[in-house]
Amino acid sequence: MLAGGPIIIGLDLGRLTGVAEGTPTGAPSSRTWTLSDPQDGLAVQCAELLRLLNTRLLAAPRPSLIVSEAPLPLAAFRRLGASEASIRSAHAFYGLIAGISGVFGVRFHVADVGAVTKHFTGKAHHGGRDARKRAVIARCRALGYVPRDSFDEDRADACAVWDWACAHLARRPRELVLFNNQQQGDSVYVR
Repeated sequence: MLAGGPIIIGLDLGRLTGVAEGTPTGAPSSRTWTLSDPQDGLAVQCAELLRLLNTRLLAAPRPSLIVSEAPLPLAAFRRLGASEASIRSAHAFYGLIAGISGVFGVRFHVADVGAVTKHFTGKAHHGGRDARKRAVIARCRALGYVPRDSFDEDRADACAVWDWACAHLARRPRELVLFNNQQQGDSVYVR
């Protein structure tokens, strides 16, 4: 374990997978992994996800915890009109994460999307997917988790998952940034 605590990885799984990692005492480093071109299919996407995770888990220091948003319930997939391919890939990715976490002895946790969103933005629902994504990106910018000009939804969602995991699974106090003025010191710490 590092001086700042355990390394936690937050994931937003998909063909474009957002990744955020760091210790609970600092800001995460974040990026987006592109698993494949859309036409390449599930096998190529799964192989790339395994390759990227394997590479990361072999590198030091190894994370103590990997957290991802839970896949949508099947009823939600139906309500959204998701394709069979989308449903298969969502569940395949979770299976891969659970399996590789077990192989490397890293704890894996699945987080509820609404709980993550409420923790990170203060509201579980924002009037639809696009509004939720904008709120998460805005919060990431306010906290300095992503550059001010970033519009990367996957990276921002991974940062939200990471932040939720730090607060709820690593028991880190959260910094409350008021009025989007982190750089001016207008923040207070809350438990």
